[in-house]
Amino acid sequence: MIGIDLTRISRFESMSEHRLQHLASKFNTEWPTAKYAAKWWACHEAVIKCLGKPPNWQISMIHFPKGSAPVYTGFESIKLSLSHEGDYVTAIAILEQS
Repeated sequence: MIGIDLTRISRFESMSEHRLQHLASKFNTEWPTAKYAAKWWACHEAVIKCLGKPPNWQISMIHFPKGSAPVYTGFESIKLSLSHEGDYVTAIAILEQS
């Protein structure tokens, strides 16, 4: 399965700091910047579309190692790809079949 998402960084820039952190806490994560929030959100939505349902965000995580592709950790084996241009962030999630 594959999931794709596109979002705008400005969507998160328009949110208050309190709203951003409240939303992030619902997913057991932190969003230090609006750009980070947009990257996380695009990956989150791509993962949901890939799986056909949300993963358990109390167990699953999305990490952004410097200089490499985002990493999803959870019960499922999912590869992520992320790109951004201007105000747009796009993510692709691919479920690896065993």
